[in-house]
Amino acid sequence: MPYNTLQSAPATAYAGQLAEPLAPKFARSAVLEAVGSAGMVCVRGTDKDDQVRPAFTGDTITPGNLAGVLILSDSRPFEQGSPLAIGTVVSVLRMGTIFMNFTNVPTAGDCVSVTLATGAINAVAQGASAGTVGAGKVMIPGLRVVQSRADAGMAAVEVCMFGAQDSATVGA
Repeated sequence: MPYNTLQSAPATAYAGQLAEPLAPKFARSAVLEAVGSAGMVCVRGTDKDDQVRPAFTGDTITPGNLAGVLILSDSRPFEQGSPLAIGTVVSVLRMGTIFMNFTNVPTAGDCVSVTLATGAINAVAQGASAGTVGAGKVMIPGLRVVQSRADAGMAAVEVCMFGAQDSATVGA
């Protein structure tokens, strides 16, 4: 009888770890243009075909420039550590479910925002006003919390970058 060593509900998750590793997903490979860590929201870099970088203060995040979420590499040697250096080849999740580390209490169905100055991930109630989102925080299109928690920490997030359009082009 085969023995499966994978747990269906692991007790601990890590930022950037795929939440449903056997489920369909779409990820692309890219080169980091700036230092980053697994689970960070990334935008397209200077070379939009090949580079990504974490979202920074001053960025406007749109479906057109959003690259996705950095996936934790379980094959990278421990010595390489985190943060990941400039020039590191990474995988960026464009569709699938991934764990992200929330600074507040996430509830299933919440939208996701990022604090641009720090990269902190926040849960925001669906339909929240810009004042509720907070200064320096930007909503991330295509991301939705799928796992409620009683406290801040790791929660599963659905990523679906397909079909989202910049608001200026919707219906054009």
